[in-house]
Amino acid sequence: MLKIYRAKAPDLSRESEKLYTERLIGHIFDDLKLNGCALNKLPSGMPYISGSDLKVSITHKDGNIFIAVCDNNIGIDVEKISDDNEKLAKRIMSEEMFEEYLASKDRAIFLYSFYSAKEAYAKFLGKGLSVVMKKDITVPYTFQKTVLLDGIGYLFSLYCEKAKDISDIEFVFADFSLKD
Repeated sequence: MLKIYRAKAPDLSRESEKLYTERLIGHIFDDLKLNGCALNKLPSGMPYISGSDLKVSITHKDGNIFIAVCDNNIGIDVEKISDDNEKLAKRIMSEEMFEEYLASKDRAIFLYSFYSAKEAYAKFLGKGLSVVMKKDITVPYTFQKTVLLDGIGYLFSLYCEKAKDISDIEFVFADFSLKD
């Protein structure tokens, strides 16, 4: 089982994002019948569902909140595709990968694909970004999809040993307001 839930906060404030994340977690627990369970964090910051064997990963960007729930370890990330950043690329890529980046037709997509894959992998491992952002760390196969959310390009990355293509994933959009 692999489900990815999405909610959209009505504004970009941290308060709104936090409230909608809590609402989405409640929706997920109802959907999966996780009565008596709670979302907690390990000392590393990695979230887990106490009282369940299910694994969870959370990401958010610009009010878009994604929570993946799976019966295997999982890591997700979403990044807004913005301007090219050669300084960042040089810091996180091996020389060989950096050369590929320089030769790519769309360097911004190449960079944010690479960055997002590393962040999803870090979440999968339950380690901090500083561990996987080192130049010599390579990331195994990561499912990636460029998506338009509210007319803006984002790159969505998922690392899970179970999912090998999009047909393995059930996407759930939670459309609710705080008045519900």
